Amino acid sequence: MEMFECNSSGILKIINILKDIINIIKIAVPVILIILCMLELTKMVVGDVDNQAGNKKKIFSKVLAACVVFLVPTLVNMLINYLSGTDIKSTNCWKNANKEYIAKLEAEEKKLKEEILFAENTEREKTYEQRKQESLEIRKKIKASSSISTGAVGEIGGIPLNQRMNKLFPAGVPSTIAQMQPYLTTIKVNTIDKNGNEKERSLTVHKYIADEVKAVFDELLALKFPINYLSGYTWRVMASNSNSRSHHSYGVAIDINASSNAATYTSGTYKPGIDPYAVTPEIVNIWKKHGFYWGGDWTGHYFDPMHFTYTNH
Repeated sequence: MEMFECNSSGILKIINILKDIINIIKIAVPVILIILCMLELTKMVVGDVDNQAGNKKKIFSKVLAACVVFLVPTLVNMLINYLSGTDIKSTNCWKNANKEYIAKLEAEEKKLKEEILFAENTEREKTYEQRKQESLEIRKKIKASSSISTGAVGEIGGIPLNQRMNKLFPAGVPSTIAQMQPYLTTIKVNTIDKNGNEKERSLTVHKYIADEVKAVFDELLALKFPINYLSGYTWRVMASNSNSRSHHSYGVAIDINASSNAATYTSGTYKPGIDPYAVTPEIVNIWKKHGFYWGGDWTGHYFDPMHFTYTNH
């Protein structure tokens, strides 16, 4: 059965280090043994004649050991070099474990990495161009469609809930920020604080509900309902469920006075009638009259009194 064929510079570097260690041992050990043999010969010349037989045995054993240490790695290396010329490709690991071949392999690996990186970048650019083209196509559909113009005040509430997303996005629900942009507009609304100070605020919403939202804020101002916080369009996931996209992303949800109309999953309070910034039934009814749903009607974990939404999300 065929074993693996080395094709990694890292593996070959390890084998090359092993070969260097073996070569050092192959030379160093016999040299040491030869030196010891010379010492034994010296003892034989100047030593006791009776011990010469024992000294000869020691010299012979050391010479034999030196030959074995030198010859075994040499013979193994010769055998591997011979087998490298056969179909046993795994022996190439030993043969190719040299600086020249490793340098060549590293150069090939570097080139391969550059080719892979180039291919990945090309694919990424291709994907980007595809997304860009998709966005352009959607923009063309949006531009050609007359059904996404600003809805007339009093009109949007008459659209059944299950038809509202289709009315808002006749070309399909956007999946990216770029696809969402043509549907958005930024309006100016006048608000007051609890001290009666008036302030003009900017609010980004879906074009279709823009006039209706302005009408709502005109009524809130007439009632002198104070506002210290507003949030409309924001491309994000739901605060209560990170697996779902918030309908703030579609410009159809507005949050008012977050800290005074806290959801069950946020910090803050909700004390209508006590906190002037807390929405009251009168405020809620204004929104509902204009076709919006109130997050305060949701129960349990999803109770969210700051939240007014055209799509009930």
